Amino acid sequence: MLSNFAKIIERLLHNRIYSFLEHNKLISDAQYGYRKSRSSEHPLLSVKEQILKSFKEDKLVCGIFADYSKAFDTISHTILYKKLEWYGIRGHARELIYSYLTNRKQYVTVDNYASSVLTIDKGVPQGSILGPLLFLIFINDLPQSCLYANFRIDDSNCFITEKSLPCLKSLVEESLRNIYDWSKANSRSLNVKKTNLIIFKPKRKNIDPVEFKFYNETIIPTTQLKFLGVTLNENTDFSLHIEEVSKKVSKIIGIINRNRYIFPFKIKLLLYYALV
Repeated sequence: MLSNFAKIIERLLHNRIYSFLEHNKLISDAQYGYRKSRSSEHPLLSVKEQILKSFKEDKLVCGIFADYSKAFDTISHTILYKKLEWYGIRGHARELIYSYLTNRKQYVTVDNYASSVLTIDKGVPQGSILGPLLFLIFINDLPQSCLYANFRIDDSNCFITEKSLPCLKSLVEESLRNIYDWSKANSRSLNVKKTNLIIFKPKRKNIDPVEFKFYNETIIPTTQLKFLGVTLNENTDFSLHIEEVSKKVSKIIGIINRNRYIFPFKIKLLLYYALV
């Protein structure tokens, strides 16, 4: 639990640091999360435009959807301090953040039993105001690890465009190695088994089955996945997403309909606007 007084100090620090980063254009343009005037709609629209443009040029687009275990809890404090120094957050400001992160303790209680108290040496406090901004700073240099990929770091995803399948395969495998090397250098745990690939292609374009080699792992592209709450298939025609939304809407309307004589009109309207 974080005290209200601490959150006031956090808000002051957040405003100063965020203003400094934005004013000096230090935040990567691929960053969408935890930024003003940006939402999950922006990376979705950006990706859609990139895919549609590639389709017009008869090109393939491979999406890499990296999966990180416990993203906020695995941030190395030592590496974070070095990155703060690099971005120009030095002196008293950096010392304040050092004080904010160090000497925090944690323990677990179950019924009447408690674990021993341990010092937290990694991660940022969950539910804090400053935590998301520090996370944003920590992953800000990820897009620089891959020369051929267009990143959308809202969910650690990137997209690679190429005309031929062999060339695309080569670039994707190189990008996967670069992402893995960046993760290792930054003490982040990349979950290879949960990292997904999907090849977006025009409907009229047929491609041979392909497997991507990634060190000792083999990744077989999927034909559909969820990206920021939207279900995408390899042709990006949104048919799967529309089908899923229709099923959810139908179910909710059915529940409201069965209780139409119980709920007052205002409640039914409230449920409709909230759930449908």
